[in-house]
Amino acid sequence: MKSCHKFFIGAELSIIGFIFIGYALLYDIKPDSIHGLIAGVLLMIGMPMYFKNLATHLENGRQS
Repeated sequence: MKSCHKFFIGAELSIIGFIFIGYALLYDIKPDSIHGLIAGVLLMIGMPMYFKNLATHLENGRQS
């Protein structure tokens, strides 16, 4: 899988995780509910994927 695909998948997972957090805050859902678990897993996978591939893109742009 190309790094640009991983970049966008990481960004999407992170955005969905933040949406779950916003939903939980808006409707006063406890952090230890299933929404908190889903948001945590999505952000734990998405954020490193996003930033690792962002760094790869920036490094490749610098080398060109």
